[in-house]
Amino acid sequence: MGAGSPAPTALIGDEIDPLTGEFADPAVEAAYLEARRDDLERRLRIAGVLVIVVSLLYVPLDLLNLDLIVGGVGELAPIYALRALMIVGALALLPRGRRRAALDRAAALGGLAIGLGYAGIYGLYKALGISVAAEIGWIWVSVMVAANYLYINTRLRSATFVALLFTAVIVAIDLFAFEIRASELAGELVAFTVIHVFSFTLARSLGRAQRVEYRLLDTLFPPRVADSLRRGEPVAQHFDGVSVLFADLVGFTGLAASLPPAEVVAILDALFQELDGLTRAHGAEKIKTIGDCYMVAAGVPEPRPDHAALLVDLALAMQEAVAARRFAGRQLSLRIGIHSGPVVAGVVGRGRQLYDLWGDTVNVASRMESQGEAGAIQISPATAAALGDAFILRRRGAIEVKGWGELTTYFVEGRSAPAA
Repeated sequence: MGAGSPAPTALIGDEIDPLTGEFADPAVEAAYLEARRDDLERRLRIAGVLVIVVSLLYVPLDLLNLDLIVGGVGELAPIYALRALMIVGALALLPRGRRRAALDRAAALGGLAIGLGYAGIYGLYKALGISVAAEIGWIWVSVMVAANYLYINTRLRSATFVALLFTAVIVAIDLFAFEIRASELAGELVAFTVIHVFSFTLARSLGRAQRVEYRLLDTLFPPRVADSLRRGEPVAQHFDGVSVLFADLVGFTGLAASLPPAEVVAILDALFQELDGLTRAHGAEKIKTIGDCYMVAAGVPEPRPDHAALLVDLALAMQEAVAARRFAGRQLSLRIGIHSGPVVAGVVGRGRQLYDLWGDTVNVASRMESQGEAGAIQISPATAAALGDAFILRRRGAIEVKGWGELTTYFVEGRSAPAA
């Protein structure tokens, strides 16, 4: 490999904060949360409805407990007020169509209102001597802590703050209002610590896995396609005007036979990383690699009128990049072919999915490459017509193309005018 080869890209996991499981880059984290906004809204609505239903179901139970054990209903007012606080917190989780920042605030404030409302009820039940209800309260404490981490949080940091504050209030009620024994306090602290550590660790692991999947989709597919896949939508489009490029590294197959496997992979990895960078810089879309062949398209998944010129400019840059490299001490060259026309683009399969193109345009572009010459960029008549006078073309003549008969092709010598 030549000097100056790009270093391997960082692993996806390196972009994720090891403590919170969130993206270290705030902009990437914000984009991730925005992509999951619909799912977060759905979960918050479900949680809000459940809290409202459970709170209403407890209204007659409150009355029954107080009537049987205390002998009156005068203590109902503060308990019902706290139930109302929980319902208000749950109502904050229900609205739809909010911006992501508003969704974050609603989740934090709603969780806080629900947690503090329940903590108050927990304290009142213990004060009134309803021991059975207080013991059942421990189950609800565990459920609410776990749910806050795993279900109603939008960000793990906010969920951690709300859950810790909620449990701190519970411990304070037991410690200062009822002066529990040291052994009981120690048992509470151990139990709460286990609940928090387990819930936090699980939430962080699940969040990390979802973020890795999010980044993998962005790595494997164009942004519009990745968004469609996240929403579970089928990806299938027809494009009238697209240019397709195939580039083959001439002589590499023979060279690879004499090299160790690790060196073969390292050479291709360094080369394809450089070609990937050029592809992104020119605004084209990498489709796939096939052995040492590189396939690129312009005009998908975002249509653009200059797809042919864009791809020819990219081809010239690719030729320069390869000409400046040495491959295991040898000089190699690219054979490039380009054709323009309509294609169908989409994603098929379930395992190892790929955004791919189909149609005669792809087949002819492949023929332009395979029937071209080393170090040359061969284009079809359709691509030549789309370029106008912006490039210097040399007429090669007619070649036989399977399924199309004879086509008059051209070699690109360079630009005749600077790129816009």
